[in-house]
Amino acid sequence: MDTELNTYILKIASKLDCSAASLAYNPMERFANYVSTKEIVHSKIIADLLNPNGEHQFGNRFLVKLLKSIGVDVPSLPFPDAHNPIKLPVSIETEKYAPTILDGVETNGRIDIFLLVELANNRKYAVIIENKLNDAPDQPRQLERYNAYIHSQYKDYEIRTVYMPRIKTNCDYMGAKIIDATELADLIENSISNSNSLNKAAIQAYAHYLKNISKNNINMDNAMILSRMSVDDILKAKTIKDAYGRLCEAFAECVKNNYNKFKSRKASISSKYSSYCYIWNPEAYGKTSLWLAVGFDYDGYFFYIVSNNQENPNYSEYLKTLNITKSSEDAEGFWHKPNNENLFKKSFAGKPDFNELESDIDKWLKKLDEVAGVK
Repeated sequence: MDTELNTYILKIASKLDCSAASLAYNPMERFANYVSTKEIVHSKIIADLLNPNGEHQFGNRFLVKLLKSIGVDVPSLPFPDAHNPIKLPVSIETEKYAPTILDGVETNGRIDIFLLVELANNRKYAVIIENKLNDAPDQPRQLERYNAYIHSQYKDYEIRTVYMPRIKTNCDYMGAKIIDATELADLIENSISNSNSLNKAAIQAYAHYLKNISKNNINMDNAMILSRMSVDDILKAKTIKDAYGRLCEAFAECVKNNYNKFKSRKASISSKYSSYCYIWNPEAYGKTSLWLAVGFDYDGYFFYIVSNNQENPNYSEYLKTLNITKSSEDAEGFWHKPNNENLFKKSFAGKPDFNELESDIDKWLKKLDEVAGVK
């Protein structure tokens, strides 16, 4: 059965783009789904992030990252000017009017985002950004016409052109640098990675949204590929999907089976939470009424210390020694999280490293033994 399942998994996966395996939750998508002018919304957000004086308060970080990504050699200046390789102000426009001629007829073209930038070394750049994040269709020779117009208006500027689709695709203008939604998100995240600004979380939310719209598109493409496969393959894919839906429970079951091999340990699956495994030393539990709960989701595992007896005279001392704080309670007991967030959740991709997981579990069990005075 294992061999047959592996064969089908490999067969189906070989035909799909697996880069969109998981989407990050982002409430911003609920807002964006109801905004009919998504392209304009994206342009305004991106333009603000590019503005060194924007409300984001990250200065020219994103602008410098974008310029470097399109081949602009941004100068490195010595202190105290190292942070300012770009002369201010930077001119940034959205929906810039760019009248052009197509087949003898004048068109009312508009450039989604247009930048005029002068560097500290006096080199000047005009940057045309064509925003296709909402999958808007290309107009005939659109970028070619925009370039011709900008060249006629800004003769002393070097022109750089950016084509910005949702997912990587070809562009009919050979001189354009293609930056898709995922690459744009990476540029944004890299530009704020070393900051502790209060605005960082909001900007990261937008970057995550950009990654998600790219992945959603890939997932639909995968669904279309699957729809053209045989009935047998589709049913096998459903079997895999159903099995994947219970993967977190399987992780918990693996932990339970492993720790029930030890005479000094007991383990069981929570009667209320099927993806949580409870582990305890019967002797230590008899003294403290504390046990370890290890829970799983698709990208990480969690640790809680649970108690069903707050009346134990040493209860407060246990919490202090273990450096944990009560976070909730239910019919199973009183749940406590480690005060150190790094000890609460460990992330993984696909599946946990069970050797590392076992090491983490053993450390917690040793702490529970120590507070109980059990050797």
